[in-house]
Amino acid sequence: MPLFHRFFLLLLLACSLAFGGCPSPQQTVKPVDTVVVAPPLVQLSADAVHSPAGDMTVKIPVGWVTMDIEQLQTPQVFSVACDPSYTMSLVVGEIPMDNNVRAAYDASGLKGLAEISFQRRWKGSQSRARMEGLVEEFELGKRRFAAYSYTTDGGATLTRVAVFFTATRLYECAIANLTFSDNDPADPKAMEEILRLVLASAMW
Repeated sequence: MPLFHRFFLLLLLACSLAFGGCPSPQQTVKPVDTVVVAPPLVQLSADAVHSPAGDMTVKIPVGWVTMDIEQLQTPQVFSVACDPSYTMSLVVGEIPMDNNVRAAYDASGLKGLAEISFQRRWKGSQSRARMEGLVEEFELGKRRFAAYSYTTDGGATLTRVAVFFTATRLYECAIANLTFSDNDPADPKAMEEILRLVLASAMW
């Protein structure tokens, strides 16, 4: 074996004995981000609720208790459901089209419709309703919505209202805190997420 080769072999053996092997170029291994997808807060029913006009359907959460809407004596409302703990309710109804609603929608689209919706609630609460934050416009799939939140008791309870237009009629879907039981009020973020799940199921 040539002298140079023997010297190189001895050098490798020395490195192996002294340091557990000769150093090799370091390779940088980038950590892989793990994305954890949380399950939805509720599962939606396979059966859809139909609007009286038949131009829109929406699904409510599985296990929620549906109410007899005839007892409400509110003809625009066609679906009311409460969670099993009776801490929140989901209400779906049509927005009557009048000159003020039409003008607001023509001028500002869904944002104007949301503002008219809040004004109606403000008057109905004897001016106690206070909007929390601003009107939010967003898309779910190819469908557009506008939503706002309001309180009538200084923030102790909250209602989240979403409005949308099916090209023939105006609708709103609202989720609200209930105070019928001794259970703690539903978390506002959870309520908003549930409302978005319901809205995402809307078809027209």
